[in-house]
Amino acid sequence: MERIVGKYIFDPEISAGKMIFLTGPRQVGKTTFAKNWLAFMGVEGTYFDWDDPAVRREYSRNPFYFRNIINEKYKEEPVPMVFDEIHKHKNWKNILKGVYDSNKEKVRLLVTGGARLGLYRKSGDSLVGRYFSFQMFPLGLPEIVNNFIWLLKEDRPIAKGESLVNEARKVNGKMVKDGLDKLLTFGGFPEPFLKASSRFHLRWQQEYKTLLTKEDVRDLSRIADIKGLEQLIDILPVKVGSPLSINSLREDLNCHHGTIVNWIEILKELYLVFTI
Repeated sequence: MERIVGKYIFDPEISAGKMIFLTGPRQVGKTTFAKNWLAFMGVEGTYFDWDDPAVRREYSRNPFYFRNIINEKYKEEPVPMVFDEIHKHKNWKNILKGVYDSNKEKVRLLVTGGARLGLYRKSGDSLVGRYFSFQMFPLGLPEIVNNFIWLLKEDRPIAKGESLVNEARKVNGKMVKDGLDKLLTFGGFPEPFLKASSRFHLRWQQEYKTLLTKEDVRDLSRIADIKGLEQLIDILPVKVGSPLSINSLREDLNCHHGTIVNWIEILKELYLVFTI
């Protein structure tokens, strides 16, 4: 399935000579997207998962490990390369800075990661000017029906209503309806959407919520009242589409106003909620 971010993330007019940071929620398809990009470019062996002990071990043994790969194995330049979850390494910014500064003209570096990468890149300025950041979100209707023309054909696609209507008429109406029904039933995360199983979707949702509260919240913050946060996550869905009252949530959860505000900010960093 083609992702909309692929339509602009590698635009040479925008990203030439820059590292590309791709962040987004867990299990939204960043790794699959990165591997598909390497396959499309006809390159193998330049995907590096920093959760893999072998990758960390090779770099520890030889700090020039990636430079050697670029210079010795690939003759055509620039070489597409992916660093996945590198932000989990203690000195990740220095590693990226070293690889980029010494191979700027020889490598196209895509750096992928979840909420922590999005948060950590905001701290410090050692990478300023070296990258552009993009985000990947769950599937939308254009991706499901594989039609991106009306979204990206013009700089201001909504400015001309006539062109928008003309493009919309080209789309198969039944395909759009079926796609929207499926999207509303199974959500936009690729795995449950593609499996299209209600039982799997329910189990996936439960595991996903547990993963966020037990791991990501712990890593991103010092929240001690995980149970209270879980209660907030359970309450928020019924608030969708209506004004959000912090005071009402404070009374429901018996917490301080500042605590609720902090929890919501954490959930926003994890892409679990969006406020308008």
